[in-house]
Amino acid sequence: MSTPHPTPALTATLTPDQEARIRALATELRCLVCQNQSIADSQAPLALDLRQQIHEQVLSGHSDDEVRQFMTARYGDFILYRPPLDARTSALWLGPGVLAGAGLLGLWAVLRRRARLSNERIEVPPQAPASETAPGWRTWALMLLFVAGLSAVLYGQLGRTEAWSIAADEPAAQARDAEHWAMMGRMQVMHGQHARAVDSLRRATTLAPTRTAWLLDLADALAVTRQRRLDGEPAQLIAQALAREPDNVKALALMGLVHFQRGDFGPAVQTWERALAVAPPSASAHWATQLGPGLHEARRRLARQPAPDQPASRSRR
Repeated sequence: MSTPHPTPALTATLTPDQEARIRALATELRCLVCQNQSIADSQAPLALDLRQQIHEQVLSGHSDDEVRQFMTARYGDFILYRPPLDARTSALWLGPGVLAGAGLLGLWAVLRRRARLSNERIEVPPQAPASETAPGWRTWALMLLFVAGLSAVLYGQLGRTEAWSIAADEPAAQARDAEHWAMMGRMQVMHGQHARAVDSLRRATTLAPTRTAWLLDLADALAVTRQRRLDGEPAQLIAQALAREPDNVKALALMGLVHFQRGDFGPAVQTWERALAVAPPSASAHWATQLGPGLHEARRRLARQPAPDQPASRSRR
């Protein structure tokens, strides 16, 4: 249940030129927790935060270059689809060429050795088949696929390592930065480190208590550390989020689960139905898939519950 909900900063009035700049910048920047998606295409909560940061920078009057510098200063060159060529990124830029050269050199050595062994035979066929003297198209295709795959793995591994090291770094300036702690918490969730994510998200919500999305992320991470139980602090955080944003779809979805876990199936049905009613059209299919099974089960259990006057009528009989 992590589909983002628009925040006030994202709904501020923009000029057509500003909207175009934000879209262009969002397509240039990579989501740090997705598989090769731009932050314009990703639906991860972290991508929403990054889009909001671009939005705020553009509204503040910063140029496109200043926005790029701001993002790379926080998250490293990996956030750029085309990182600059320097000592840190040389492996990303030169790695594919080196791998391709090594592959060609290895193929040349194999063919040369095969030709030498063929010449040393006592009986040499008058006409050797072409497949014995030159690589066929299948050989070249397999080699190109291997080099491309290995290059992609190299880029992904080096880039993700850099992104994780940026997130794990805690200098004094970042220690006071709510955005840093929120990003770190979400990356820890992606890596299954929910207990550490709770600590990071607590810091983020302490520094920026009005960010509803982070309250819900904290409630979700807390629930995972408690066998998915939402009673107690997680339910309180969800209630705070709903008090601020009554139509927040994720908050409604989580509150419906709170009711369901308590056995209050009527309120669960009502809350989930409201979540589906207020979900934006672009996310309605997602939420129907997420909430559909739980809503069906809540309705089934609600139908099996006795009416309030049934126990009393039985006792009179």
